[in-house]
Amino acid sequence: MPKTRKDKAPAAAAASSGAGHKKKQPAAPSQEELPPKKRQRGGAAAAEKPDNSAAAASPAKPSAQGAKGPLPTVSIVVLYRDENSSSETKVTLSIDVLATVADLKRLIMVQTLGSLTPERMKLYTTDRFGNNTELDERGGNGGGLVVAYKGIDRDGKENKLTLEMLGNAEAGQRFVQNRTTLVPIMPKEFYQGLGLPPPPPPAPSGQAVANELAANAAANAQFRKAIKNRPKTPRKTRGGASGGAGAGAGEGEARSVPMYSPWGEDETRVIIDYLQSKGMHNGCWASISKELGTDPTEGKPVRTGVQVKDRWRNLCLAADRTDTKKMRHPVAEDILVSVRSIRTLANGKTPRQVGKLDDGTPKESKGKGKASASTAAPPAAPPAPPPS
Repeated sequence: MPKTRKDKAPAAAAASSGAGHKKKQPAAPSQEELPPKKRQRGGAAAAEKPDNSAAAASPAKPSAQGAKGPLPTVSIVVLYRDENSSSETKVTLSIDVLATVADLKRLIMVQTLGSLTPERMKLYTTDRFGNNTELDERGGNGGGLVVAYKGIDRDGKENKLTLEMLGNAEAGQRFVQNRTTLVPIMPKEFYQGLGLPPPPPPAPSGQAVANELAANAAANAQFRKAIKNRPKTPRKTRGGASGGAGAGAGEGEARSVPMYSPWGEDETRVIIDYLQSKGMHNGCWASISKELGTDPTEGKPVRTGVQVKDRWRNLCLAADRTDTKKMRHPVAEDILVSVRSIRTLANGKTPRQVGKLDDGTPKESKGKGKASASTAAPPAAPPAPPPS
């Protein structure tokens, strides 16, 4: 009597309830047990044969995860001289656009069956002017992408590289040295076209940092030198022009008079002549300032009354000295003799003292008082006595 599904259920439960026994996987149903629509053609042999058509039809995965489809390739032709023979050897390679310099050197080692090691390789491109650009694997990101270096074309053309084998000593010295140039970086549009995010910029090498510091130090030294050698602010003049007495005065322009200029002998003689002719009086310094004239450009006096008074005081000090030849600005002897005579006539008084009487009363006010007293009306006569 065939077993029904109800009879199979307790048996399966009893088999799975045993402690320490693994759960048995149900066997795959045969072709006869499957419905006709689910049976495969060719019988059991066709079912046991694996189907590789899906794997064959699917495209190859790109080397970079997340890229859109297969990566484009670049053709590289490496020329080098074999150490064993003097003939030139050519190796043709095909790399993807995301291959670094370190990847290229490892691929060359594989193609040459390990006869060339990456540590001794020196790859460089040569332009039409004979300038070499080394593909340096030192630095971050394996030395950067091969297509980022100058002289590498991504448009399907063959890119020729020259390979130079270094000696063991030279290769060891190069290994401990830092990179002298920055790692080249491709623009963001290059990675966006491949559907990849751009990598972070590599950190600068020690030599690049040293070069930047040296450039900053040179710029700072040049700035300090420029500050030290900057032109000084010129002295201002009375007319507002900067510079000396003739600064800024061109042809046809009036010469600006400095605010403080030394006294000339002609100006000094104007003071002496005035005091000898008119003597000292109150307001004589202002009168002498008018005698010296005015500046034609500004209409202001060439010398103020205060400057005239200071010049007279200096002349009096020079006249009292015995060693007049040792003065910084010597004065003519006849001028000093005239100064002494003028002081003798004024009894050594200043113009303000000369304008006053001995009791300190100003002469003008004293004279006015006398005139007012003399011109006053006489007192009235006493009245006449009455007739007797």
